[in-house]
Amino acid sequence: MGWFAVIATPEAFSAPSTPVSPGHFVYGLYDQLKGYGCLRSVPTILQPQTYDDLRAGIFLPDGSTCTAPEWLLQKTYFLKSPRLANQLRFRMWMLPQDSVSLRGTQGQVVGLFPFQQGRPVGDGGNFLLEANLAAMGGGNPWGFSVGMTPGVVLGWWQYQNWQADAYLQEGFVGVNYGQVELSYGRNALQFGNTFHGSLLYSPAARAVDRVRLGLRPLAMGGWGTFRGEIWYAPNQGKGLAVPNAELLGVGIDWLLNSWLEVGVVHLHQFGGSGAPPVGLGDLAKMLFYASSPSLANKAIALHVDAWLPSFVAKVYGQVLLSGPSEASFLVGAFAPRLGDATLRLEIVKTARRAYEDGFWTQGLVYENTPLGHPLGQDAFGVYVDLGVALQKQWEAMVGVFTETRLLNPTAPLETEKRIGGEAGLRRRWGKWEVEGSARYARVTNHLNTSGSDVDLFGIGGAVRYTLY
Repeated sequence: MGWFAVIATPEAFSAPSTPVSPGHFVYGLYDQLKGYGCLRSVPTILQPQTYDDLRAGIFLPDGSTCTAPEWLLQKTYFLKSPRLANQLRFRMWMLPQDSVSLRGTQGQVVGLFPFQQGRPVGDGGNFLLEANLAAMGGGNPWGFSVGMTPGVVLGWWQYQNWQADAYLQEGFVGVNYGQVELSYGRNALQFGNTFHGSLLYSPAARAVDRVRLGLRPLAMGGWGTFRGEIWYAPNQGKGLAVPNAELLGVGIDWLLNSWLEVGVVHLHQFGGSGAPPVGLGDLAKMLFYASSPSLANKAIALHVDAWLPSFVAKVYGQVLLSGPSEASFLVGAFAPRLGDATLRLEIVKTARRAYEDGFWTQGLVYENTPLGHPLGQDAFGVYVDLGVALQKQWEAMVGVFTETRLLNPTAPLETEKRIGGEAGLRRRWGKWEVEGSARYARVTNHLNTSGSDVDLFGIGGAVRYTLY
């Protein structure tokens, strides 16, 4: 099998398909295989991406030659099936008392383990069982797809009281005509292959109930490959300062060539109780980021991926502009082939008022979870992560980090500073996947409270079984 510099035909991306949720290991696998030249070119900045589109771009080792090590190629098993495989997943987190309220918004995260995608977890023990179920039908040009991820949670809140509940993590129904798809449902979002959160559409946010019109990857010859979407969420969430506010998002992902990819997303928050009315003309202006500040709170973000010669490493960055605030920045670098190891550096600085607004005082959140970076606004973070393949079967990860929230405090609040580390271990074999991780942080002025210095420790784990 030869390797293609660009997607050969639009028809490769016209079959009905289901989305692969952000946070799935396959997105990180793309970056690793890219370093070995084992990919066709597929845009992945906008997530979720569909299963068929990811499968069309990734290397499948049948009869091919590739310099990637065997332990890495074995991870492509997920995409060998012609259709998305259903899964059963058990997740567990044992968390300290570390529920962080993000200043200037109504967003909240678990500080030590923020990337829960809005799952119903909290301080204490959390035991979750989920089933990822999906189906599709039709062909070219018409097709349909449906899917859902129901779950049950058993919570040992603050290690004192037990409580059980059921929830729907994701769910959707969609139809497509060729490469154009229309869907309604609940999807998790992410912007860019960042590892510790994005400036907009962070994996700390709850999956969004939305109507979406999307264009799947379209090859444009020498102009690269293009993908785009427009979506509308009719309700920002319950119990927010301005009830019934609405969201409108636009995203563009342009893979210019094998080494450069650029994505742009912008988000409008508008409507709700007491807000000025918005007409069709105003909505049309929002699509081009031209709406009046009196009608909507808006934010726009840019993401750039650039690979160095011979794909030895990727450098990436994000810029966020929102409201009256100065710009927020994220920069990172990823080296995918240091023998059997990978190395990542990520630095983020959010502006003082990056996610707040004077009228929509809940800020850029979705049901009390942050649509922006989990550090919140007026924050700074540095992360270094080393991944190592052990005996070709196990994967280990160790990392160190420092995080600072509320760089410019006002009394009686104080700047919170964290410094810590994490370690994780994962193994996959056959239909099974098992992983575990632990995180520690020494925190000064915990929750922005003067003199509250604490040591925090938490663990997480997961077991997945794939139903082919």
